[in-house]
Amino acid sequence: MLIVGVWVAALGLGLLPAHSWHCLCALDRCSRMAPLLSRSYLAVWALSSLLVFLLMVAVYTRIFFYVRRRVQRMAEHVSCHPRYRETTLSLVKTVVIILGAFVVCWTPGQVVLLLDGLDCKSCNVLAVEKYFLLLAEANSLVNAVVYSCRDAEMRRTFRRLLCCQCLRRSTQESAHYTSSTRAGASTRIMLPENGHPLMDSTL
Repeated sequence: MLIVGVWVAALGLGLLPAHSWHCLCALDRCSRMAPLLSRSYLAVWALSSLLVFLLMVAVYTRIFFYVRRRVQRMAEHVSCHPRYRETTLSLVKTVVIILGAFVVCWTPGQVVLLLDGLDCKSCNVLAVEKYFLLLAEANSLVNAVVYSCRDAEMRRTFRRLLCCQCLRRSTQESAHYTSSTRAGASTRIMLPENGHPLMDSTL
């Protein structure tokens, strides 16, 4: 139900400017960053996004402290392996870092949209728009860096992807060397019935 509610809200906010909440009949109310959108719509959209960001930070902060207290309590009363405790806290820390990177990358753009929606005359939003947009798009790269730094398996995966050609070349050379060795010479030791070993070399 929560997922369906999120999709309905997203579709509603996305379709509103196309049908009613636009500035085609009142050009003086158009925003500077998105000329076809009304400033009031832009302000509501940016404010709602910032509120969602704040809610996400509050929820994940509470989850982090809850898990940490839970793991500490389990360590006191139950003989759990230290590796389990480290893994659990590491996973929670990774999620918190990912969320923090998301908020840091997207919040400046939302603030600029909010200032544009509030018609801030002294704010030169067009001068910083492209930089904040680039910062928001860089969030995907930040996620890959965080995952590769925090998780050993992800580090191995990225290393395998980056060194794919080197590994493939070394594997082919090793396979070629092995096949050449097998085709070149082979030695067999046979024990006949009288117990004397015989060496048979086949070229």
